[in-house]
Amino acid sequence: MEEEICKITKDQTFDTYDVLKQYFHKFCEQNYHPFVVRTHSNKQIIYKCCHGIQRRSKCKGQRPNQHYYFKGCEAQINLYKNKENKWKVTKV
Repeated sequence: MEEEICKITKDQTFDTYDVLKQYFHKFCEQNYHPFVVRTHSNKQIIYKCCHGIQRRSKCKGQRPNQHYYFKGCEAQINLYKNKENKWKVTKV
């Protein structure tokens, strides 16, 4: 039996947060794309590529040449909870 190929498209909806989370995890695994939750509230979730989040270095110079994954990737997926309490993709 073939495995379902997961795609995320604008206006796609998910009945519950748990369904969304499972589907999104599967999507990330299939596409080798490391999205992380950037914002999460009762009405909104924003996933961003981990290579597009610039973090402030905590380095004190003891281990030079340590790098992090910021590459300037702009990939982002926004979801909002609509009036029917379903999660809807609003930006891909």
